[in-house]
Amino acid sequence: PRWQSPPHDKPPEVFVEVLESLSKSFLCMAQRITIVSVLMKGDSVNKSLIVKLFLGLEEHYQGVVTPLSTLPKQVREKDISPTLFDEPATFAIVANALAWKYMAIDAHSKIESSDRPDILSGKAAAFIAHSYTKLKNCKLGTGSKHLRHVVDAEIADIGAKYTEYQTDNEKVYFGIAPDMDDVELPQRQFLPTAVEFEMPKVDVVSFASKSGCANDENSIGGADLIKGRLKAPQGVDEKVFYALPEDIQKELIAQYEE
Repeated sequence: PRWQSPPHDKPPEVFVEVLESLSKSFLCMAQRITIVSVLMKGDSVNKSLIVKLFLGLEEHYQGVVTPLSTLPKQVREKDISPTLFDEPATFAIVANALAWKYMAIDAHSKIESSDRPDILSGKAAAFIAHSYTKLKNCKLGTGSKHLRHVVDAEIADIGAKYTEYQTDNEKVYFGIAPDMDDVELPQRQFLPTAVEFEMPKVDVVSFASKSGCANDENSIGGADLIKGRLKAPQGVDEKVFYALPEDIQKELIAQYEE
């Protein structure tokens, strides 16, 4: 349905671009919940899968703001909360950093069983350093300052692994860090999908009656009974009325009698 004769200053929540952006944002939230549920499995978690999910999350967070770029400048600057711009940008950076973090963890966990531990150690040290740098350089906007504790917590955790992996590589394995431009990232994965909205079919119930609800010998407490069931008031589509739950039928009768 289209809004007939909308006001000049429409509220931001009715813009298609805003709704599309919010839809993308909620899908990203669903992906984050998926990642958390996988991580709750503990050390047995598939690190490669986590990396793919974080990279998919990064990509989709980068697309949250895209629909908003087509809005008039006045609407973007005056009516849209900075959170809708800044929060996805911050989450995209965090997601990318966490992808590199788990690439580092995956490489480091395979060192002892590998015939080339130096290569894996070099990768682990380089990947965790890249992740750490990403987060340390993360600038929070006005609309994402509330995420400072999230970024700081990850910096602390990644920083501890950075020290561990660098120490192991420099004193034990002597691996050479790979050229980051040559590192091939795994294929991104994004699991949630939007459910297509279908306009519900609405049956119109009319309360326009001249005489009102009959209050005769079949009436009990204002609700007319016919063969053990409530009687549809005049002016109400009986087919629609009898398809409703009994408590809703009573509410309609009460509204009709007012």
